[in-house]
Amino acid sequence: MTKFYAVCDISGAIRITDEQPSEGQFALAVGEFDAVIETIAKTSDGCTVNQVPGVEPNGDTRANLGAIARYIQVLGTLEVPGFRALGA
Repeated sequence: MTKFYAVCDISGAIRITDEQPSEGQFALAVGEFDAVIETIAKTSDGCTVNQVPGVEPNGDTRANLGAIARYIQVLGTLEVPGFRALGA
């Protein structure tokens, strides 16, 4: 089974990939493709599916880091088969 990662950069843009996160990216979650896609979509709080809630694309770096960390904490509280939150 291939693992898929939900990763983002400081602008909060989420990308789903089958490669491990590279430098400058934050690992949000890992798991089966469908589980990752569905969980990210359900937790986007009205944002577009490819955006971390609370992150301003051109916003303050410190504030964006805080929003990314909070989002990872939210993902960590979920019990979704085939899905696991990671750390920043």
